Parts: sequence; structure tokens; C-alpha cells
Amino acid sequence: MKTNSNSITNGTANISEHLHQPSHWREVLSWQAFNDSHIFGPGNLDPVIYWLSPFKTMRDNVFKSVVKSLRQSTKLFMGYSSVNYGYTMVNPLHGVNFMINMEAYIKGNSHHNTFDTTAFAVRRFGSLEFKEGSMSYEDDNRELTEKHEKVNFIVPLSGKTEALKRFLKQYEVLLTQNPNKLTLMFVLLCQDNPCNESVLAIKQTKNRFPSEGIRFIELNIEFNRAIALHKGISLFSKDDLLFFADVDLHITGDLLLRIHRNTIQHKQIYFPIMFSEFHPNMWRNTTEKYRENMENRENIEKNRENIEKNRKNIEKNRENTAKHSSLFRFDESQGYWRIFSLGPVAIYKSDYDFIGGFDLTIEGWGIEDRNLWERAVKKNITTFRSAEVALRHIYHDSHCDPNTAQDQYQMCLSSSALNYASTASLAQLFYSRLERLSDFQRILLAVL
Repeated sequence: MKTNSNSITNGTANISEHLHQPSHWREVLSWQAFNDSHIFGPGNLDPVIYWLSPFKTMRDNVFKSVVKSLRQSTKLFMGYSSVNYGYTMVNPLHGVNFMINMEAYIKGNSHHNTFDTTAFAVRRFGSLEFKEGSMSYEDDNRELTEKHEKVNFIVPLSGKTEALKRFLKQYEVLLTQNPNKLTLMFVLLCQDNPCNESVLAIKQTKNRFPSEGIRFIELNIEFNRAIALHKGISLFSKDDLLFFADVDLHITGDLLLRIHRNTIQHKQIYFPIMFSEFHPNMWRNTTEKYRENMENRENIEKNRENIEKNRKNIEKNRENTAKHSSLFRFDESQGYWRIFSLGPVAIYKSDYDFIGGFDLTIEGWGIEDRNLWERAVKKNITTFRSAEVALRHIYHDSHCDPNTAQDQYQMCLSSSALNYASTASLAQLFYSRLERLSDFQRILLAVL
């Protein structure tokens, strides 16, 4: 849907026609508070998020429409200097609702008269638009064909030797299933962590698959994801299809097909939404179904023995075996769709250059992916996002450097907290321990 028109109301008249009238409590639409830089509310996994550039532009356009309406109704030259606070809510029937408290002013001959005013505005939805795709989906056989070009993985890495070995094992499965359809470039950052073990592991895989384009480069710099990826990207040609990956990702072959379908040179960049696992000790201890599946481990072991007997099919079944043996499921107790993360990207080298690439002045963890997405939006390149079941982020402990920029540091802390466990699991853990507290301890906890 697109937005194309505004409805502004400065009193109580006509507001009721825009407000949702729920017939059941489950139909109640929640409002989110906001200020100039952040949005607060229950609508996000993180209760505090930044305004992303495109939405901030839409919001500012609404504010300007409010001021324009005030000018027309008062016949005075008015403007606004700042937004004190506001509330927003998406009404599926009408559009995006805003209640805004702003500091406005009336321009005088010698000075401005300032005052606070509150307005209600609706950014209406436009009519539905349909696009006819240029790609054929008739050959949905879950296999790459000769017409599919290679997907070039670029992986920045500093340390994480065990995660690297795990990544290389699953990458070997991808190579076996899709010969001559992949290349792999590691950019090793060796200043903080020696690269000897990583180089050895990469060379071992390269020796097993000498013709599959596995290579690496070493940089003697501190960890900087933007610089590492940019250096790797610079070694490819303009028509090469790239995918920015991470050693903490578990990838299956279906991802390659969707990279081809969802990445269109000069038109569209694919930002897949990965499923992020919680700490395994949390979901394994709190999921009833997991405990039931544990009772079937004997059957899984029998299946594993049958696979070993059938050596010809072992590569096809290895992925399924891993799934069964880990008893992994895509549900809210084991992880969540990481909608705020823009790290994994499928993009053509020519489009990377066109939008201006990464901001290489960003240091440390985070923000560089969001900045890349905003640059694509500003250049009118379509950014396609969808939940990607073939892309799973394996849980790992995170270290947030307090010496980085404040917004990066807070973003890192927030991401680390979200990745640990679901709200339900944490609540269950809290109340299970609360039951063991004495009355005095409960009173003390309530007072604190």
C-alpha cells in the first residue's frame, strides 16, 4: 500500500470516523508514543527504537500538513519549531493515525509568539497497487539451473574459530548440493585476534573443494564490518551477485533460489529477515514439546544409523538429520524473526556502487547495515524484505563495547537482551524462582 493524502483535525469533530471501534478486547489497536528521535511502545520487540529515515520523512510530512492546516484555518503565518511528544497507531481501515503535541509559533513583525498545540492527523492509505513480476516461477523445483549465476558469499571474520568450523561444514553441504553455483570470500580481521586457526580451517575446506572459489584476505585492522565487507566487495565485478553473510548463520539451499528471485539488478535489493535463536538453555528448559521430543531420541539415532548405511544419500539427508537431532522449531519459545536486523544482504556489485556503499566512517558494531538500507531507499532502489526460513542465526554471547558511539552501544545492549530468551520464558523463570522466596523476600523485592 502507499500513502497519498492527509486528513487533519484540530478539535473533536470528525475524529470518530477515523477511530477504530473494537467489538472485542483482542481487536484493540495499541498506540505507540514517540518523540523526535525514538518510538516507544509494545508494538516492537524492542520497546525503544529509532525512527528509520523513510518513516521519519513520512512523519515530518504529516507535521507540515498539520501546520499548513492551521495556517488555513487561522489565516496566520504559522510554523513549528519542535515536536514535544506524540502518539501513533496504524489503523488497517484508514491509515496511520497521529496525535501530536508540538511547539508552534506565529510570526510577528518583531518576534515570534510561541505556544503548544495538539493536533490529530491521519495519513490515509492509497489504493492497492499491483506489479507484474518479470521472473518466471514455473520451475519451482528447488534446484538451481544453468541460467542461475553464481552467488558470491562475503563473510567478515575476527576470531570465532569454532563458529567458523561449524559454518564451513554446512557450507560444504551447500557446495555438494549446488556445485559451481557458489563462491566464498572471507575477510579476516587479524589485529585483535590472530588468524592462524581460521586460515588453517579455510585452507582445509578449500583443499577439499579446490574448484569452488573459496578464498580469503587478511587485514591488520580492528574489527569493522563496513570496511571488511567493502574490501571484499571491491574484488568483484559490477555484474556479480553478492551475499553478505556471517559465520553465526545456519544456511540451507533454499536461500540461493530466493536470492536469485528477490534480487534484481538495477531495481531491487534483498534484505532477508533471519530467524534468531534464543539461548539454547532457555528454550530447551521451558518448552514442553522439546521434552517430549527428547523421548524420541532413540528413534533419531536409528535414523542416523540408516543414513550411515546409505552413503549415496548422506549429503541429501545431512541437513534434515541436523534439524531432527537439534529438535529445532520455528516458534516463539526458541527464537524470533529479527525484523530490525539488516545485516544479511543480497545485492549486485553495480547496485552497491550506485547507492554509495557502506559508510566507512562508522566504527565498531552496528548501524552500518541500517545506513546501507537507507541509502538504497534514498536512491529509489526497491528494498525487498521477507521472513527467510533458510536463514537462521545461531545464538552466541555478545560483547558490547562502551567506547563506541552511544547509539551503537545502546543498540548492541538491546539486541543482546532480545537474543537471550522470550518474554514468556523469562516470566516463567522469574515466577518459578519467586515461588521459592520467603514472604519477607517478596516484600523486599516489591519495595526495591
